[in-house]
Formats: sequence, structure tokens, C-alpha cells
Amino acid sequence: GPGRVGQRQHLQPCTPQRAGDSPRHHLRPEGFRPPVVKQHIAVVKQTGNAETDILSQDPGTVGDTAAAPMIDFVKSVAGQRHVCLEEGTQSSWIYEVLQPHVDSVIVAHKSESKGPTRNKNDVGDAFRLAEALRIGSVKPVYKARGGFARLRSVVDVYTKISTDTTRVQNRLKALYRSRGIKTSGKTIYTLKRREEWLDKLPDNYRGSAEVLFEQYDAMVSSKKRARKLVVQDLLQHPESCIVGSCPGRGLSVVMRS
Repeated sequence: GPGRVGQRQHLQPCTPQRAGDSPRHHLRPEGFRPPVVKQHIAVVKQTGNAETDILSQDPGTVGDTAAAPMIDFVKSVAGQRHVCLEEGTQSSWIYEVLQPHVDSVIVAHKSESKGPTRNKNDVGDAFRLAEALRIGSVKPVYKARGGFARLRSVVDVYTKISTDTTRVQNRLKALYRSRGIKTSGKTIYTLKRREEWLDKLPDNYRGSAEVLFEQYDAMVSSKKRARKLVVQDLLQHPESCIVGSCPGRGLSVVMRS
């Protein structure tokens, strides 16, 4: 039925609450849209009636201090509490903070909260999330991390550093191509031929290349360290050994899985 925990994706609009009904039999979807300092919250009853509130915090609050107002707020909502929040920088943290205190938590893609116009409206976005959760139209994009939290964290860092390294490589080659210098192959990135490549540039562009080469060297060092952390954590999960043993699949495939 629509009031059962775990049936969130099948929720349908419910009949209005009658006098004397116990509040615990009614769902209270809540939509969170977490900005940096303020959190706009919309609480939608199963009848569709909405209540909105704003939690304001000192930007310096962190950890348990920052989480306390959110926890206190959701606890103040009577009945079953199903929370939907917008995907973003804080979504993972908010998920972990609220999950023990509510019946369910869903993280939705940002597009779920957008209205017909592109104008920014935090209160309206929070209401749309809560209403979408009430009628069961939200598509989750986040899963609880559980024992894989550390692995996902280091793999995420490794992936981002790899992307940044490629961007620096492209900037280097673009600089040389802008001076009519061919850069086929990967010898441009080797330390042994660094001076040779720098000498090919006019003096006005040598400084720019040196800065990009320094950035590239730093990225390569960070990438190696991140990869080491990923490998160390992978060894703690027997599942990675099974996937890595499949023909044509190695560490790189496991890291992307």
C-alpha cells in the first residue's frame, strides 16, 4: 500500500486525512535542495498540502554541528518521513546524516527539481522534489555506499585526476600547434626530452610551456599516488579479484566498475 516503507517508487496520491486519523499512517515526503549555507525544505503531506522552511547555518559549522538542525527538523515531522534531495556536493553527506532518522532517502538528478523556466528558485525546486517523491516519479541516481565508501572515494579522485592530466596534455600540444610545431606521439611528455621540446618554442612562449610541464609533472605524481590508494583498497574487496580475473579485464576495468 502507499503507506508501506520501501514502496516509495509506487506511491500514488492518497485520500485526504480524516479527523482522528493517526499521523503515523501518513507519508511526509520532504525535498531538500542543499546550497552552501541555507537549506530550503519543502514538506508535502499525502494530500498535496505543502509547508516550507529554511534552515540557516553559520558557514563555519561542520560535522555534527552542521547536521544537528537537519536531524532536528526531520524528527519534528510527524508520521513516516521519506526524503528526496538534489544531487550535488553535499548530497552524499546529507544522505548519510539523515538515513538513520527517516524511513527512506532518495538522491535525485538536478533536472528533477527544475521547473518549466530556468530561473533559480530554491523554494520552488525543493517543493517540486517533494511533490515528485509524493507521486512516485523520482528516479534515484544514488546508492548507499556501505562498505565501498572509501573505495568509491579514492576511485572518484583517481578518475578526476586522470581527466585533469589529459587536459594538461591537450593544453601542451595546443600550445605547440599554435606555433606550427607538430606534436605527434608522446615524447613531448618525457623528462628526457623536455629541454629539446622547450627549445623548439620562441622565447615568448617558453615560460608558458614550462608552467604547463610543471603542472603535468605534478598531475602525474598525484595520479600515481591515487592509483596506489585504489589498488590498496581494492585488495580489501574479494569482488575485485573475481572481476579482474575475467579475460580481457584488468585493474583498469575494475576501477571503472
